[in-house]
Amino acid sequence: MTVPYLGCCCEDPVEGCGNTCFASSYLVAGLSGSYALTRSMPQTDDCLCRGGDDPGVWADTELNVDWTQSGTLTFTRYNLSGGGGSGGCCYYGEGTVTVTVQAVSRQYLYDCQTESFVCQTEETFGRTVDVPCCLTAVCASGTHDECVKSFNGTHWLVSLSICDFAVAGSVESMTDNRPNTPSCILTPRGVVCGGAVVQWRAPLKAFPSIFRSEVGQRSLFPAGALCDGNTYQDSDAPTNCMEVVKGNQNSNGPFALYGVPEFSIGQDEPQPCTLGYALGGGAASAFGTGCGGVTWSDPPCWGLECNSECLDATQAGGASWPTIT
Repeated sequence: MTVPYLGCCCEDPVEGCGNTCFASSYLVAGLSGSYALTRSMPQTDDCLCRGGDDPGVWADTELNVDWTQSGTLTFTRYNLSGGGGSGGCCYYGEGTVTVTVQAVSRQYLYDCQTESFVCQTEETFGRTVDVPCCLTAVCASGTHDECVKSFNGTHWLVSLSICDFAVAGSVESMTDNRPNTPSCILTPRGVVCGGAVVQWRAPLKAFPSIFRSEVGQRSLFPAGALCDGNTYQDSDAPTNCMEVVKGNQNSNGPFALYGVPEFSIGQDEPQPCTLGYALGGGAASAFGTGCGGVTWSDPPCWGLECNSECLDATQAGGASWPTIT
């Protein structure tokens, strides 16, 4: 760690972003946060059969995620004068967070002709595991109205990316054999969590001098955060430190759960940061249609609730601005 200084190490600033080169490195500690998602549907004939006589399999979901940084990470300065960024410098570091996932999946198949349930299942699963993370800070500009605060002009865009990781090796997944007589088909599938990107906007000054009250948390729809120091996911060019995690979150929501081929924890489980681009699952599916236009990425972002005639969905959580010295 070095003493912060106010000079600039880089080429001419771009939109005021040249003066971003403070200390050569910092220590970051205390990253933590939580996320919760629920989805349920009233089990009435009108709701269960709103898709027609053969509505298929319905599913209710409960997901709770907590993460806490393990140890510290070194936030290192990189010079962006060679291109690929906003000008000036960016900061990048890698570390580990301990993530705890607890999930409940309730699936049910309803026969709208006989107005009776064909079958119902409930699976509870979860895991606590150490997961790689990376932290990036780049200069951003413009006017932004985020979840709480507004920013106008140049400022830091700080991104914490948490890798995808294995959660459960075998969870029953229900399908239906229609158009024949409705009956359940239960297939064991592994479950992985897609990770998440959490972002803040903060005043453009040396990190130790930033007060928590000056920081605004972004929505859950990640913006680009380009820094030369990235090493995750074979990123040779400047890019987000976990580009696939960002892409999956933009499509499906944070900490989305995905079905994969069955595996055994500790033996042949998928390694962190290996999930490709995936579709389905997460808050995007939980909110779906019927929420009066409310989607999972709308402000206030971390505290959304949808209550319609046939859908109840909630999303809550937040993240703590770390200590940077």
